[in-house]
Amino acid sequence: MNSWNDTVRFCQWPGVACDDPDHRERVTTLALESMSLRGVISPSIGNLTYLGHLLLSNNSFYGEIPPEIGRLAQLKDLNLSYNALNGTVPVSLGLCTNLLGIDFTGNLISGNVPGQLGSLLKLLVLNLGVNKLVGDITPFLGNLSSLLLDLSSNKLTGEIPSSLGKLSNLTYLDLSANKLVGGIPPSLGNSLPAACSISQAMPSAEPSHRIWQTSRPFSFWIYQTTAFLEIIPPLLGRIVPLQYLFLNNNNLTGSLPNSLGNLASLIYLDLSSNSLSGSIPPSITNLSSLQVLDLSFNYLVGRLPEDIGLLTSLEFFQVSENGLSGPVPLSLYSISSLKTLSMAYNQLSGTLPLDIGDTLPNLIFIGMASNRLEGQIPWSLANATSLGQIDLSRNNFSGRIPANLGNLPYLKQVSLGNNSLEARDAEDWEFISSLTNCSQLEELSLFENDLGGVLPPPSLISRSSSRA
Repeated sequence: MNSWNDTVRFCQWPGVACDDPDHRERVTTLALESMSLRGVISPSIGNLTYLGHLLLSNNSFYGEIPPEIGRLAQLKDLNLSYNALNGTVPVSLGLCTNLLGIDFTGNLISGNVPGQLGSLLKLLVLNLGVNKLVGDITPFLGNLSSLLLDLSSNKLTGEIPSSLGKLSNLTYLDLSANKLVGGIPPSLGNSLPAACSISQAMPSAEPSHRIWQTSRPFSFWIYQTTAFLEIIPPLLGRIVPLQYLFLNNNNLTGSLPNSLGNLASLIYLDLSSNSLSGSIPPSITNLSSLQVLDLSFNYLVGRLPEDIGLLTSLEFFQVSENGLSGPVPLSLYSISSLKTLSMAYNQLSGTLPLDIGDTLPNLIFIGMASNRLEGQIPWSLANATSLGQIDLSRNNFSGRIPANLGNLPYLKQVSLGNNSLEARDAEDWEFISSLTNCSQLEELSLFENDLGGVLPPPSLISRSSSRA
């Protein structure tokens, strides 16, 4: 860099710090993130024996990570993420026993995860995601009691080692987008603490740019793998601090364990696109912090839990493409935070509450196609002014189509086909004129109903449109 020259003392160069009070002429920090640097990392980096923080993320470094880094006994923070580095993870890193954080995310690193990393007993963060790592997950990572571990988007194979169950303060685990097989080891559920968070695990006295101070909620991500899971282990219910659980797009069978109801901190639960069967356990209504619940594309049967309305923080509820039956609990329509209500392709029955648009004022999408719902379509739907899609097709709805749907400014889709909706006279057809006010409307589907009479004259429709 041009600013690195003899006119300024090297400890005052941009990105360089010499803040060891006992060795003021020794470089302790190289913080050169996002400076458009390009080239290889020189092996001479190993001569900076007092270096504690090496931060080179978001540049264009290429080549291999020099094994000479293993000579940096004082190194605490190593962030080489988002470059074009290749080669392997140096086994010599196992000699840097003061390391607290390693982040190699977003490179081209291949080879195995070296077992020597298991000797870094102070390590709090290990981010090796989005690389080309292969082979098994080394069991020696189980030696690290407090860890944020991300090995996602690699080519790792084999099973999750049971030794990970020894990570008593595991705060984040992402093994997604690999080629893992087998199941979740029971030990993983046994060993996780009753309460933990990143802020409790990380030293607050360190400078703000340290990689381990990136706040991440306690999460468990294992999805889009190959032949990975067969059942949801009940021991997952012991991971009490869990906030995000993604097990979608696997080959899960069996039923939902009652222990899921123990995850009181859970915000996001996605079990979609599996082969789960049985009923939805009533204990799921204990998840009072839940904002997203996706159980779609499974083989779930039985009724929705009667107390589903206890999920008062829920914004996204999707159980479409199952075999659920019985009346929809009225409590579901009392969750005022709901934005997406998707229950299509089941055998659900009952009527829509007349005040649904008042009790669900934040609705953006309502999809209840292919069920056994009946009664009238409530006029109050027009009070949910953010509604963009309404799909109530293939049910047994009857009566008139509400003439005030034109009050929905964001409406794009209205699918009411295959019902028993009626129109006989001009008053019944008023909804057509009303819909001309919806400037974003792209689809209006009314096939196979009991519509008759005469459509509103084009002049009336055009006049209504011109007033919009």
